[in-house]
Amino acid sequence: MYTPGELYDGYDPDDADTYDKYFDRKVYLSYMSLGPPAELKPVAADVLLLRRMHDATIATALDSFVKGTQGRIVAIMGGHDRARNDALYLDVALLALELTRKNYIIATGGGPGLMEAANLGAYAAGFADPEAVVKASVELLKTAPTYKDANWLKVGYQVWKELGKPVDLEKSRNLGIPTWFYGHEPPNLFATDIAKYFENSVREEGLLAIAHSGVLFAEGNGGTVQEIFQDACQNYYRTYAQLKSPMVLLGTAYWNSAYSDYSNPADRRRPVYPVLKKLAFEKGFADYVHITDSTADAIDFIVKHPAVKA
Repeated sequence: MYTPGELYDGYDPDDADTYDKYFDRKVYLSYMSLGPPAELKPVAADVLLLRRMHDATIATALDSFVKGTQGRIVAIMGGHDRARNDALYLDVALLALELTRKNYIIATGGGPGLMEAANLGAYAAGFADPEAVVKASVELLKTAPTYKDANWLKVGYQVWKELGKPVDLEKSRNLGIPTWFYGHEPPNLFATDIAKYFENSVREEGLLAIAHSGVLFAEGNGGTVQEIFQDACQNYYRTYAQLKSPMVLLGTAYWNSAYSDYSNPADRRRPVYPVLKKLAFEKGFADYVHITDSTADAIDFIVKHPAVKA
């Protein structure tokens, strides 16, 4: 798998001309020039074959990583556009830190927003004063709140560089699983091990499949909603090793609002919880579905509901 240094090889935060010249960006620009699948442009068979070979090697490396975790992976999902200066960003970072301290391995989609928050929290676990690292880092990151801000990458890169290496790298290890399909969203720098794919469908299924210790869904958009029901489907059919594993929705007003104005784009609430609970009751995993406003409660639920065969 990749490291942040490998993906950002060639990037200099003090040289704006390097923005299109670092490795990850060059791969994305090449991907776009040949035509991503979303645009249904014809792509040469040899290019498609090489992409598949690349993704196969990433999948093999990820499998090897997962075997070493002994089922301790917890995935944290959430909106890519959530700002660094949003209170929820800090909450998710501290949540990820606490789960890491409890010997879980954090995995995210590897992108910006709440994915970055979770990777940052997990990464801080290997430093001498993890809470101070998280809070100080977030204060600096706030100066470029979202990935659409011009300095988002520059600020993130500087924070990552200034942190230096963790005192205990093993405690800091965490996963980012991004895709060049969404390459306009740069990968964050706080995942130590990055499994980056060309095929988003392979990436999505794999990210949820490895999270045997549970998935926590913070507030998010269409992608997060998709992931909720994709994870529910894995529990519904016991797709992987006949396991059911915990699902935690963070934000009761967001995921279980009594009323949502469907005609108003500004109303971002996604009342999916009733449908999820209905599926869970049908197939015997309702006891593994939880909704809460408390990060401490979310952690407690994950700890008390290890994956079981059912």
